[in-house]
Amino acid sequence: MSNLHEKAVLVKLTSHKPTLMRRADDKTAQLQQLTDDKAAAAYVKLFKFRTPVQEVLSRHREVIRLHQRLTLPYEDRGPRLLPNARYLDYTTQMRTAMDSVAEWFDQHRAHYATYVGADCAARGWRVQPDEYPTIEQFEDALSHDLEFTPMPQLTHFLFDLSPADRAAFEQRQSAVADRAVDDALDRVRKPLDALLGKLQTYAGQPGQRFSPALLRNLTSGISDMDALLLQDVPPALRAQLDSLTTTLNALLLDHTVLHDSGWIRADLTDQLHDARAVLTSTTTATRTVAA
Repeated sequence: MSNLHEKAVLVKLTSHKPTLMRRADDKTAQLQQLTDDKAAAAYVKLFKFRTPVQEVLSRHREVIRLHQRLTLPYEDRGPRLLPNARYLDYTTQMRTAMDSVAEWFDQHRAHYATYVGADCAARGWRVQPDEYPTIEQFEDALSHDLEFTPMPQLTHFLFDLSPADRAAFEQRQSAVADRAVDDALDRVRKPLDALLGKLQTYAGQPGQRFSPALLRNLTSGISDMDALLLQDVPPALRAQLDSLTTTLNALLLDHTVLHDSGWIRADLTDQLHDARAVLTSTTTATRTVAA
């Protein structure tokens, strides 16, 4: 995709968190004696037991998960692609998620010492409170940074590239676009396959359970694909997904009908197979358009 820079920017999320591992001197001595290895060391994980601190750590991880959901791959452990049209939505959602971490500290700052004490007590006081980060250290370390940069393009080079280097650059851009397309389509393919797999074994028998999350995951996947795909969805796929979304939304109003009605399960299975077939057949065509 030679005009990839017109459709997306790069965004890098850098996550910071405090060190929550402490060397256990007594266990280290035992381990070194057992293994006859003076380099061996044993560590304990702070905040191992359930306290409200687990909530803020979960909120911190949610920022990373949200970043992955709202962007497309570019480099492993590096920046990711963000469609230009999604910039405002992305920044709004990410700032809200990051603010949620800060809000936890506002609500729990006064009780932090209690949480530390509870974790120490659960360990039989084998770890002492002074081995934990202070609330200030914990808050300063638990953060995220966002950095936006434009996509590289040939005009960024201050010198003329050789034909071979130009071709290599274009080939890399095409590979990036292909990977982005595959990732966007996987937002539908993976939850679709998960739902199909469940329906292959689910017959509404006593004791069998069906989670409506399987339906929600697919509708969310379709929405994510629509937001992230860097070109129009092919008409045949669009028609299948629109029809499937209508069915899924109706079932989400009362998913118990899937337990009670074999023909409804069969109809949903047929729709999923049809959508899967069109998704597979259009993947190569979509990537060709992207390239």
